[in-house]
Amino acid sequence: MNKSIKLLLSLPLILVFLSFNNTLSSQSITQYGYPEHFIGGALLSGAVSYLVYKKTENKTKAWLVGFGASLVAGGLKEAVDPEVFGGTRNVRDFYYTALGGALGASVILPLGRRKKKDSLSSVSEFVW
Repeated sequence: MNKSIKLLLSLPLILVFLSFNNTLSSQSITQYGYPEHFIGGALLSGAVSYLVYKKTENKTKAWLVGFGASLVAGGLKEAVDPEVFGGTRNVRDFYYTALGGALGASVILPLGRRKKKDSLSSVSEFVW
């Protein structure tokens, strides 16, 4: 199995494990937790958009899927926050996750396309 596919499949499992860890219990480092939401959205969307870009080499699709992943993750987190994490729903948390997702998905914008080698030149390298 491809290394990037293994990473993509293991990421949700790691997030679920961390979500239900009793020692974390929605503790935030800052007073309101907005930087944590921003960083979480940026990391998630950056990883997803990078993996999608490596697979498709389509920057628009990669950006949209990465940003969409951060929106879905932020929305789901806020939806289950009172029941699972014991917190309260906060729209500003979702906004900061989405803002971080927009920035994180942009990690693919400066990437260039891979140049395809000429098949004749690659064959001649092995022959000579």
